[in-house]
Amino acid sequence: MQHPTAVSAFKRGLLPDGGLYKELTMYLCKTMEDVLSRAWAQVKWEEDVASHAKAQPKQEQRSARSDRGDRDEISSQRGSKDFGSRNRGRFQYRPQEKEEGISVSTWPDISHLSISTP
Repeated sequence: MQHPTAVSAFKRGLLPDGGLYKELTMYLCKTMEDVLSRAWAQVKWEEDVASHAKAQPKQEQRSARSDRGDRDEISSQRGSKDFGSRNRGRFQYRPQEKEEGISVSTWPDISHLSISTP
């Protein structure tokens, strides 16, 4: 179902240099369903970027704490030519620790929103 007025009103409420505005302009979304789909994709992408940025300082702190002896021990364990498993543990999923006062879910509650038809 097409709602050109709703789509254009939604776009007018966005910052013109923002990622979602550019996406909606580039892909010419004509229905509110398309707009909301792009909006959710943008939210997921921004949250992913933010979580990686937040996790990066923690990773730098951990690497600064490790001393030279630990690195030498790890490199001696890698002495074999097993290239397939060399970086296996590097990018494993690790759940983020829940910090006090911070909600685990960052998704906004939109259960009260609906798309009305004329």
